[in-house]
Amino acid sequence: MKAIKFIVIGIITALMMSCGETAKDEQKEAEESVAALKGKKEVITEKMESTPISTMEVTPYLIPGKNNGGNRTCEEVGMAFMGDATYFAHCGEKVDYDDGRFIGGFPDGLSVSVEGNFISFNTDGCIEMNGKSYKVGAVIVKGSNNANVYFYEDGAYHDSGLAAPGGKNMVSNLTFCFIECETEELIIAVKSYYYNENNNLTWCASIGQYEFDTPQGYWCNFTGYNYYPTITSFDMHKDYSLSTIIGSASVTEGDNSLIITINLDEGLTIERSWVFIGTVEEYKSNLTSDGCPDYDLWTLNYDMGNPVSIEIPL
Repeated sequence: MKAIKFIVIGIITALMMSCGETAKDEQKEAEESVAALKGKKEVITEKMESTPISTMEVTPYLIPGKNNGGNRTCEEVGMAFMGDATYFAHCGEKVDYDDGRFIGGFPDGLSVSVEGNFISFNTDGCIEMNGKSYKVGAVIVKGSNNANVYFYEDGAYHDSGLAAPGGKNMVSNLTFCFIECETEELIIAVKSYYYNENNNLTWCASIGQYEFDTPQGYWCNFTGYNYYPTITSFDMHKDYSLSTIIGSASVTEGDNSLIITINLDEGLTIERSWVFIGTVEEYKSNLTSDGCPDYDLWTLNYDMGNPVSIEIPL
């Protein structure tokens, strides 16, 4: 009887050891599988949509390239989007970002900032480099093992909300690719008074790039300008609420003139409008005591209705 007990105990012990070893083996395999997945680098063989979309509603893409670590070049961006490795007139240097700062600099006239994982860039019009004028044609945002490419077919002077794929990884480096400014571009800003649904008079202004930040928070803080002919249409927002879009404005060419058409939502009536067309330097001159431009010097239109068109000679 004792011998039988010893045999049973031995069998149970062997089974327990076997089960324990099996569990350890399964756990090891699982850990190795997870480690392999974590270390795996996705091979990009064609242009693929990515995220996050920028503030200017530009969808980023992952593109194929030679570097296995995810770094991409302006030449590769040119091939991916235009089928031409020489598409960009000027290819910027890769600028690393580490410990909260960029290790290197950007061209004069191009300012870049980082907030969390997100990138913003801004220029005051075309950038002068080596006697030529440029604007941003693409931005390569590298983070972790891949890079998002934000491509601006008509060029751009500003954008924000750019990030590495998914917006979850901190940027590790940036590269700007530039296209030439073919003609001198003007900026356009619009401010209108209108009657709302309750027949109350209030104002609206163009969405765009913002130049002023007066301590008092006057209207000019909320009036954006856009570069023409790069941008030919833009939204109009309600007074101090940049997120409340109530219509749009568009720009077309006349005979030696520009025609700005303002079209607000149904039920609204435009009472009068001011339009500025000129350079950034002119926009920033002739300031009043509140730090805002003297918009009485802008072109004034008293046509009432919705939409209304304003023709400005050039």
